[in-house]
Amino acid sequence: SQKNAGATIALALECSDPTVNPRTNSEETNSLKITNPYCGRNQLPDWSSVILLVAKHGKRFCQLAIRLVLDQLSACTTKQDALQATILRLYTYYPTFTCLGDSRLRE
Repeated sequence: SQKNAGATIALALECSDPTVNPRTNSEETNSLKITNPYCGRNQLPDWSSVILLVAKHGKRFCQLAIRLVLDQLSACTTKQDALQATILRLYTYYPTFTCLGDSRLRE
């Protein structure tokens, strides 16, 4: 359902923060920080792969993913490059699912 998809995308976006390591507890989070959320030069980060997998299930889910990523993009300044790359990948992978009516998407 869309509710589950929204929760999954929100969790993936939370994991996109390079200062959060979901594999550590709160005491270790301050001492251990992820400096690069990408796995390698040519690999997608796990959180981005999750968003792409959710968007793959149809137009409603792709539009939901784009809307949530755009909301996150306008709310933060630290990970804009990664979020913009995710939006570009969503549009590249699913151009028929993407509605260009949102002015934030066209920017």
